[in-house]
Amino acid sequence: MASPVDLDTQRDRAAIRRLTHLSAGAAGGSLLLGAVALASFPLEWPLLRSAGRLYEIQFNAALGLVVLGGALLLTLRDDRFARLAARALAVAGAALGAATLVEHLAGVDLRMDQLVVSTASDGAGRMGPPAALSFLTLGVALVAVTRTSTRAIRLGHALALALLPVPLLGVLGHAYDVTLLYGVTTVSAIAFPAAVGLLLLDLGLLLARPERGMLVGLAGAGAGSTLARRMLAYVLALPAALGGVVLAVAGDGGPLAVSALVVALTLLFALLVLRDARAIDRMELAKVRAQRDRDASREELARALARERDARADAEAASRAKDVFLATLSHELRTPLNAILGWTLLLRDGRVSPEKAARGAAVIERNGRALAALVSDLLDMSRVAAGTLSVTRGEVDLGAAVRRALAALRPAAEARRVELRVAWPAVAVQRSGDAARLEQIAWNLVANAVKFSPPGGRVDVTLAVAAGEAVLEVKDEGVGIDPTFLGHVFEPFVQADGSATRRHGGLGIGLAITRTLVVAHGGSIEAASEGRGQGSTFRVRLPGARLAPAAVAEAPAADLAGARVLVVDDDEDSREVLLQLLGSWGVRGRGAGSAREALELCRCERPDVVLSDIAMPGEDGFALVAELRQLEGSVHMPAAAVTAFSRPEDRARALAAGFDAHLGKPIEPAMLRGTLADLVRRGRMAAVGVAPARAVEPAEGAASAPVAPAAPGTLAALSGSC
Repeated sequence: MASPVDLDTQRDRAAIRRLTHLSAGAAGGSLLLGAVALASFPLEWPLLRSAGRLYEIQFNAALGLVVLGGALLLTLRDDRFARLAARALAVAGAALGAATLVEHLAGVDLRMDQLVVSTASDGAGRMGPPAALSFLTLGVALVAVTRTSTRAIRLGHALALALLPVPLLGVLGHAYDVTLLYGVTTVSAIAFPAAVGLLLLDLGLLLARPERGMLVGLAGAGAGSTLARRMLAYVLALPAALGGVVLAVAGDGGPLAVSALVVALTLLFALLVLRDARAIDRMELAKVRAQRDRDASREELARALARERDARADAEAASRAKDVFLATLSHELRTPLNAILGWTLLLRDGRVSPEKAARGAAVIERNGRALAALVSDLLDMSRVAAGTLSVTRGEVDLGAAVRRALAALRPAAEARRVELRVAWPAVAVQRSGDAARLEQIAWNLVANAVKFSPPGGRVDVTLAVAAGEAVLEVKDEGVGIDPTFLGHVFEPFVQADGSATRRHGGLGIGLAITRTLVVAHGGSIEAASEGRGQGSTFRVRLPGARLAPAAVAEAPAADLAGARVLVVDDDEDSREVLLQLLGSWGVRGRGAGSAREALELCRCERPDVVLSDIAMPGEDGFALVAELRQLEGSVHMPAAAVTAFSRPEDRARALAAGFDAHLGKPIEPAMLRGTLADLVRRGRMAAVGVAPARAVEPAEGAASAPVAPAAPGTLAALSGSC
């Protein structure tokens, strides 16, 4: 059987409403016939009971038409109580037919025919078996149709379809005057009004609940369903009309056979029409689905083309942004390099005054620091993009971190004639965090303020604690920020003025890194400005801060005079710079260009500290420190990694390999001196068997690898003939 009709469209619902109206019309016609026949009894108008035919409809048959017609009308209402009433009436109609069949089959008289109208006791007023069978079957079918189950509704339609030949033969018998079909008392007796009423009830029942019944092929909005609904009237009328013509032409030749043929053809044609209607609807549905699929494919293709255009536009924009970024990066690298190389050539020429030489040295230092900061920012930005930027945790004096940042930026501020004004508590502002990263936050904000301040301007740096929250505020009197740009100021590679004619350099990543570092410390950062030329204010809030009773004093550094330091680096220029710097501090430095040469020098004379690069041809710094740890014996030899690999994971790997400290290139002299002093002190204490007072603090806030105190021993493991 076909599946229930899809009711998604208004056309489907309209078709179902039309079929329901037809069903209601058939039920109303049956009820009207029964009511007219009932009215004829008190009026004593036999014509109303026979419609001009020989046989009259009996009272119980007329009553059955009224009962089942009303039941069918109630069934069509979408109301639970109406359907319960319809079910009760259907049961009453079925009981009437069943009782009459019992009277015919058992030969008993239940005197039902005399309840209202007095008739003879021999059953002369009893309706015939065809009508009784029809009432029983239609009553049961109506009970099934009032259910909500699709299976029950289809069962009711099947019973109605199986019963259809009975009233149809009765109607044709009267029409063709075939007495055998309507005039045999105990077999086929049925009055013309009863046959017509039962036929209307049967057809109305078949059309009831069409969306879920056997005639679902009539309920759709497709071409097949529409064609079937239009042909159904012809299917029911034409065979009967043709049968009448045949009988009129042929005279009395075979009216019974013609009637049977008409009934058979009517049912056959109806079934064929319904079958073909479903086939046409399926083809139309397949066509509609194919059209929808084609339209969906076109829409998806259009969306794919739009996505491709967007992706291509994004790729082109990314390519342009990359080109702009590379051009900007080249400019930012070449500008300080030009100043460094230019002053270097002037200083080598030897024809500059001492004042100009000092100025040149300051320019070289300032631009070298700018290059180092640029490289560090690029590395940090790559870590931010990869999600690998990390911070270490330790107790930090925020005031000390800000002071270190200001000390590094003061030469740049003096060169631009920008005044730095500071205000912070007299005691330490303690908080958990990464000292180097917190210093980087302050450095980025103050450097940004200095860069955008006009000559003769002022930058105010304030550090305060309020409600357990450290507040760092950097305010300048510079170019300010357009209100429309404030929402983008912390986005990477975004600048208010990115043209080639801009007055201020930079890559536009410092503030993005600053925000990432602030968020990593659990804080927040905000920017404010009154507009162009009104200056700007950046405010960092870090919760969990407190004021300490006194600033934490650092342990005094060891005297470096006479300390023996071995510098291992395959780059001669880098090695020479370190040796010259160490010599200025009174250190006895020696250089080695490879790990093998360094080991030979260690065998000749044991150094107090080894400063080694990591990336070297042949054996790298990791191999060197591993062999040193095997050769040092019972006395620990301090060693620090001095390398351009300055990522947190590089630092962790160096400490895990055996280095006591990690220093990133370019070297900050103050940081190098402090770290070297701690290593020298540590080595001397280990040599006499005393545990060091504190561990070394490596560069950028990294924790040093723990080393157990060495037991008293000999240095023979590293002694040998040179």
